[in-house]
Amino acid sequence: MRLNTLEIYGGKPESAEAVLVYVPGKKREMRARELANGLRLDGVVYVSASVWRRDTQLCCPLHAASSDSFWIGDAVTVVSNLIEYLLARMNKRARIVLVGFREGARVAAEYLYRNSVRLDAIAFLNCVALSEKSVAEYCAEDLEGLPMLITLRDIEATALMENTWEAAAIFEDMGAQVDIRVYPNASLTEEGYEVRAFGSLMQRRLRIKGESFNAYH
Repeated sequence: MRLNTLEIYGGKPESAEAVLVYVPGKKREMRARELANGLRLDGVVYVSASVWRRDTQLCCPLHAASSDSFWIGDAVTVVSNLIEYLLARMNKRARIVLVGFREGARVAAEYLYRNSVRLDAIAFLNCVALSEKSVAEYCAEDLEGLPMLITLRDIEATALMENTWEAAAIFEDMGAQVDIRVYPNASLTEEGYEVRAFGSLMQRRLRIKGESFNAYH
């Protein structure tokens, strides 16, 4: 993987205490730099690789099995290759965290389902939907103790919210420590609540230092 295909912010992965792999939404509402500026965590390097085409479709042929499910294997491969690339270069004691925003949350979830790499934390921010069928069928990793944050907006369709709650319940059954939050009356462009909630998780569970997010426990 060529470095010029990546967006890297906050330093070099080789010297980081934690590396945060970020999968943005297809409209790129929040980029890695903006996420870093919102979190202000010490020793964290932010790395992002786009999985979207210019026409806002996933970088893979879409096959819709139903109105809310599709194959995103190529997008997951991009994330998988990136994480393998980083793990080969990171300090062995450094933590690796995966964060997906909007449609990127679905890509992050599919990565979790299909790969056995042990993550130190995962977050699905402002997520559109997480497939409970994929959890049951594909999940390759024991999730015991995995810190997980899921955030939703109550303006989303009821069916999508129910889908995500069902997936969260399965994650909990597999041992993940799930924190699911619904933000009422929040527009799709208000990311501050979710970013601060994620900052709180990073500080509490991974002992990452930085700006205090105690109010968002």
